[in-house]
Amino acid sequence: MEVSLAINYGIILITVTLGLVYTWRALNWIWLKPKRLEKLLREQGCNGNSYRLLLGDLKDSYKMGKEAKSKPMDLSDDIMPRVIPYIQQLVQIYGTLFCTQSSNTYMVTSLTSLIKQNKNVIECREESFHLVWNNTKADSHRT
Repeated sequence: MEVSLAINYGIILITVTLGLVYTWRALNWIWLKPKRLEKLLREQGCNGNSYRLLLGDLKDSYKMGKEAKSKPMDLSDDIMPRVIPYIQQLVQIYGTLFCTQSSNTYMVTSLTSLIKQNKNVIECREESFHLVWNNTKADSHRT
C-alpha cells in the first residue's frame, strides 16, 4: 500500500514537472523570445509594429494585398503598392529601416551599407531573425 502510494506520488511529480517544463518552453517560444527580440531591435533604432501573438502582421498584410489586387491598375502606375502594399505602407510610416513579424521577425531595409556591416552579427544573434533587402529607387545600385 505504501509502495504504490509512493509510486503514484512519483508519477504525479514527474508529470507536473514535465508539464511545467513544456509550458515554460511554449511560453518562451510564443511570447517571451519575440518580445525580447522586439525590445532589442527597438533599442537599436529598428521600429515597427508591436508583436502580436503567433500570426503577427500576416492578417493585415493579407487584407491589404487583397484590397490592392481588387483595384484596377494602369501601366503607368507604381507597382510597389500593388505587389507588396503592406511593406510599402510600413516604408511610408517608419522609413527605410523597420521590422515586421509573421511567423518570424524580419528587418526590412534599403540601406546596403547596413546590410554589409551587420549581416553576420544579426544572423548569429537570433536564429529566428531574417534580413530582407528592399530595393527601392533611393538605393537602386548594389556595390
